[in-house]
Amino acid sequence: TGPNSIIGGLIGLNAGTIGSTLSSTGKVTGDSESYIGGLVGLNVGRIDGVVQSTPGATVTGLGEFNAIGGLVGGNVGTIVASSAVRNVSAGLYASAGGLAGVNMTFDNVPDPVFPELSLVPGSSFPVGTISNSTASGNVTGGDGSTVGGLVGSNGGAISGSTASGIVTGGAFSLVGGLVGWNSGPFMTPILPAIMSGACDVEGCNVLVTATV
Repeated sequence: TGPNSIIGGLIGLNAGTIGSTLSSTGKVTGDSESYIGGLVGLNVGRIDGVVQSTPGATVTGLGEFNAIGGLVGGNVGTIVASSAVRNVSAGLYASAGGLAGVNMTFDNVPDPVFPELSLVPGSSFPVGTISNSTASGNVTGGDGSTVGGLVGSNGGAISGSTASGIVTGGAFSLVGGLVGWNSGPFMTPILPAIMSGACDVEGCNVLVTATV
């Protein structure tokens, strides 16, 4: 898969509901400026009760500026009671997390742009929400990265969640056992091409008040 993609071990872009009966076990690899996740590349829907328990199946981001996670690359929906055991390996200037690379909020998104997303049952879109979830895989980021045991960069809400993996980053990185960077306002490092055009026209931003 080439750069600027949305890549998941099971689903690229999830705008529905994924339950406990679904999982992925293979290795996942993506190139620069992409959302890369062990299960889902970018989640705007709901992930509920999913366990990714294949520690040998690493999620790898080649190149630079990736959002990469053991469960999802990016989350702007809901993740609840889910876990990831996968190791995550990212290149330069990445946002890497054991569960999610980035957990974010889209602010000022005009309703006509993505009207179907407001109909997703159980999703907190446009606010990324993670609750009662865990990550235990090791997470490694290259120089200039934000690296967290659970989430690399958080611009949404996290509650009742833990991480236990080994977390390492290269030079000039932000590294945390739970979250590498918890900030608001927060600008996601990448906005997929399928969304960026509409957002540029309508002037929507990726802004948040983050909570952990």
